[in-house]
Amino acid sequence: MDLFEEMHNMAFPLETEFNSLETHFRRRMNVSKTMEIIQEAITLTIHDIDSTFSQVALRKHLISGTTATIAVLVNNELLVANVGDSKAFLCSEVMQNNDDKHNQGTPMTRLQVIDLTKDHHPDRDDENARITASGGFVSLLGVPRVNGILAVSRSIGDLYLKRYGVIAEPEVDWHHLDASKVFLVVASDGIFEGLSTQEVCSLLHDARSQGKGRKNWRSSKCQSSSLAECIVNMAYEKGSTDNLSVVLLPLSTHVNT
Repeated sequence: MDLFEEMHNMAFPLETEFNSLETHFRRRMNVSKTMEIIQEAITLTIHDIDSTFSQVALRKHLISGTTATIAVLVNNELLVANVGDSKAFLCSEVMQNNDDKHNQGTPMTRLQVIDLTKDHHPDRDDENARITASGGFVSLLGVPRVNGILAVSRSIGDLYLKRYGVIAEPEVDWHHLDASKVFLVVASDGIFEGLSTQEVCSLLHDARSQGKGRKNWRSSKCQSSSLAECIVNMAYEKGSTDNLSVVLLPLSTHVNT
């Protein structure tokens, strides 16, 4: 009898642990399925936009197109889908030694870039191969261009170059976020004619350092009403002639620690 009771007492915590593991795996499977559905929905949406736009362009003899960069935050998981050469990147907090001779060896923080997208430029090996296989070519006119015209190899629209390998298929990736990820930046390519992605993160680090304890962060490098506007203005002042747009998301209130 004592042996039976001892075995029963051992079985109870094992059963509890098994149920806990089963619940954990079911939850993980549900999260995985949700992520899969979101990814498929974003991809289909981009295809639908491209198809609808292309039909209008064909009727109205339009030759324009656009890039697309989409970010979707689901709990601590970030989906990024990209078509063209707009960018999405994270500014992540890292520790480094202080080079100041008065505070040498004292740890300090900075924001480091983590790229989330790869530009679809026609001289990228895989992009070039698709264009060439489709009967197109890549030539250098200031920058590499499809058939000497388009500076990106994937886009929404640009109907007249579809037959030459220009596609609207997004590259999609998931990225796990933790407490070190401070900002998400999504911006059009014109921003990066004037600024590097690291310069953007350094600007945001400056604003964060200056504005701790305040409701509105401001950078000492500019007096714009918002950090996004500050980035746009700085890129313009540094000579960018392309379109300038920025979406900026502070992640501290969106990432569960």
